[in-house]
Amino acid sequence: GKVNPSGKLALTMPSGDADTLVSDTPEHRKTRYEGYERNGKKYIDFDEGIFTGYRWYDKMGIKPLYAFGHGLSYTAFSYSDLKVEGRNVTFTVTNTGDMAGAEIAQVYLGAAEVPPPIQMAQKQLCGFARLEDMQPGEARTVTVTIPERSFCYWNAAGELVARPGGTKDKWVKTSGPRKIMVGPSSDNLPLAASILV
Repeated sequence: GKVNPSGKLALTMPSGDADTLVSDTPEHRKTRYEGYERNGKKYIDFDEGIFTGYRWYDKMGIKPLYAFGHGLSYTAFSYSDLKVEGRNVTFTVTNTGDMAGAEIAQVYLGAAEVPPPIQMAQKQLCGFARLEDMQPGEARTVTVTIPERSFCYWNAAGELVARPGGTKDKWVKTSGPRKIMVGPSSDNLPLAASILV
């Protein structure tokens, strides 16, 4: 207890086997992990698309045992004063406990309206900030800039778009309202604001 570990999970931990995206049927497990052969070639289907990790739990409405970003600490942190200007998200993190510790503040971007069959998660991690050695009672103001690409989706059916420098891609920027959420883990986001893209 002399040193605060301040670690965070980089994955989502389910409450049990039934709370995973792997079916309980032996046939599905065999197909998914061992694959299958067709015309002399071996295939493995991954049909979840972008819905892996916390995105899948959100989509299915399943509360995991420990969410992405969950951490154990000998102190506590509070979040306040959210402001969003353009792509800059500014907020304050305060160590409200009795021991020094580090915190990793996470910024998520809510879903946008996209044409079918484009997949869009309820929220996606778009930035974070690690605040080292925060003393008891200390408050720090943090600014996280959301990358421009976080506001885009890849349209495989779309036309190639020429970019400065000669590159081509199929990234399409979303438009309309988006939600910005901030907190210590994917299931604990006490700050929220809406923006218009």
